[in-house]
Amino acid sequence: MKKGCLWTVLSLFLVFCVLSSGFAQQAPERPKNLKLTILGMQVGTSIQYRAELFAEALRKAYPDWSVRAVATVKGPADVLTHRSKKSVEFFVGLMPWGQEKAAFGPLYKKRGIDFEKDFAWTGVIPSSTKYIHCIVKADTGITSLKDMIDKKAKIKVGLSRPSHEGMFRMLTGFYGASFEDIEGWGGKILSVNFGTPVGPESLREGKIDMGFAWTGLPNPPFLQAAADLKLRLLPIAPEPGLLKKSEFMEYYRAVIPANAYPFNPEDVITTAATEWLSHVPGTVSEDVVYYVTKGIMSQKNFLAGSYPEFASVMTPEYIAKAVAQLKNPVDPGALRFYREAGYVK
Repeated sequence: MKKGCLWTVLSLFLVFCVLSSGFAQQAPERPKNLKLTILGMQVGTSIQYRAELFAEALRKAYPDWSVRAVATVKGPADVLTHRSKKSVEFFVGLMPWGQEKAAFGPLYKKRGIDFEKDFAWTGVIPSSTKYIHCIVKADTGITSLKDMIDKKAKIKVGLSRPSHEGMFRMLTGFYGASFEDIEGWGGKILSVNFGTPVGPESLREGKIDMGFAWTGLPNPPFLQAAADLKLRLLPIAPEPGLLKKSEFMEYYRAVIPANAYPFNPEDVITTAATEWLSHVPGTVSEDVVYYVTKGIMSQKNFLAGSYPEFASVMTPEYIAKAVAQLKNPVDPGALRFYREAGYVK
């Protein structure tokens, strides 16, 4: 073969390789006429509201898509059922994965179910920063969890079981008291979904004296409760070693700023973690998750205008931090979008 022809063939081959490489890196074609379901929580909760906003954002981004947000009836139990049956593609998260495994894993193990395998999820978009709230009636005189334990206070504590029980058990244990100790001196640990309107109502009716919940800031039921209840927000500041335990590695120290509620005139130290819009593996492809992420992120202004916290959790800086802290996988489709956008490497 002549030298000129050889160079021509080589040039064409290199051009073909470059073009092929470029095509391989291009985003996949967007799916058309897709039907998706996003699961929230009970009607009236902030989780359900965010699920509805995510669905609306996707309908705005892709008018040919049919996206609906559905609420639960029984709360976390319904979320777990939908996830195990893969009857929804996405849900707004319950709690960090480590805590979820610690709370629910042993219960399902007794039934012969591998919780980590059957209930796995992947992170798509941060939806909220959730803060530990420990709220007590002011007339109890309790100023901290340590104070409650030192005084052996005979108070009734409401929390969601088993989801928030693990954290509260570890916190009281750090100060030297087990649940059995608390109940032994006349206190009670009761099952109350404190982060919902049920929590303040239970305070109002005298069913509980203190509540413990992992919830958004501010929590609307807590704001409403301040209208007729005298309350105190207790500091939650566990030692760093406690946050290194596998169940709580996704938590970090945070601050509930002064006047977030009428009953916290000063900053209150607490513990927080990121809540995610999550994908149920095996329901839709990585490409679909990529476009879900891209579509929602294209509607940041709409989302922030409807729910102000979105303005802070959908920034490149917050997303990079949340991705680094998440202990179970960020969905490959979402991660592809964040890399393209320059949010993560």
